[in-house]
Amino acid sequence: MAATIVHGPVHATICPGRATLAAMRIGVLHNRASGRGKGPAFVQRLRALAPTRGFDVLDLPLDLASHAGALDDLDAVVLVGGDGTLHHALAFLTAAHGGRGVPTLIAPLGTENVVAKELGLRPRVAATLDALGALRRGAAPVRSDLGVVHHPDGRPGVPFALMLTIGPDAAIVHRVARRRTGTGGRLRFVAPTLARAARPRIGRLSVSVDGQPLASEQRGCLIVAVGPRYPMRLDLARKATRTDGLLDALFLPAGTTAELLAWALLARLGLHVGHPRARYAQGRRVEVTLHEHRPGAQELEDLQIDGEVERVACDAQGRLVVESLPAALPLVLPAARQAMPIQPSPTRAGVSA
Repeated sequence: MAATIVHGPVHATICPGRATLAAMRIGVLHNRASGRGKGPAFVQRLRALAPTRGFDVLDLPLDLASHAGALDDLDAVVLVGGDGTLHHALAFLTAAHGGRGVPTLIAPLGTENVVAKELGLRPRVAATLDALGALRRGAAPVRSDLGVVHHPDGRPGVPFALMLTIGPDAAIVHRVARRRTGTGGRLRFVAPTLARAARPRIGRLSVSVDGQPLASEQRGCLIVAVGPRYPMRLDLARKATRTDGLLDALFLPAGTTAELLAWALLARLGLHVGHPRARYAQGRRVEVTLHEHRPGAQELEDLQIDGEVERVACDAQGRLVVESLPAALPLVLPAARQAMPIQPSPTRAGVSA
């Protein structure tokens, strides 16, 4: 008589004299607007090849995946898209499996793909299937921290996997979002960047990390990061790691275009964090006060989260709270980087190892 044992993503059917692995159930989350139209072709090829490797594939557009319980019966998810697609999927990826989160493998087909590059992932169907195969054989995903920006009215906060920033770069993201008509790649940022550089709007901020002051009513840019990387190959939060349970906060004081350009150059050279004017701290809770906020505004023009515009507002006093979500999302690594479980040594009857 056969019995089925379920352990994480592995389904072993045990029969007398042999053991086989049942097909893993994989959900493919995709965003057709990501990756300049490459997503549908990738999904089609993945669906064609996955059954030959023992995977059952379920097609899941983002709007369907967001329904409560939609991911609970899946062993893993392949997220086809970039950082924006990951950002918009975080809430239901982490809510799956009773809040433990569903193992997520990123197939990076967005514009920047910052998180995927940090993990060493590539947009190749064969590499995706290899990583899923390692997961099926018992490799453990890495449990990544996230951050969350709280709404002042008590609604569920906005999670993020990369970073949030408050400053002129966020205003550029807002301007691009208002003008977006297609995928466009990096070129869509050129005109807004030049316009903002000519007339930068740099607000006064007060920042504390776990109750310790980082900035007090100073003009400048704030980065709150989960991982070290930022678009355009800038490692702004160079000390950050996404498995330490902490957020990394970096404040760069600036009031003019020249100062902003100087910080950009230092960041490109990797010298910004050690600069005597830079302020860097790690902690679980970051509190920000925007002293020049617009009361009653439904979103902050100077705030971007994972390169996306979110309807997040501060309270009446201009305060905003960001907290760490330790080990919130299981992320699947490339097959070569996955740690396989140690197999016990075979023993003879009556002899312990």
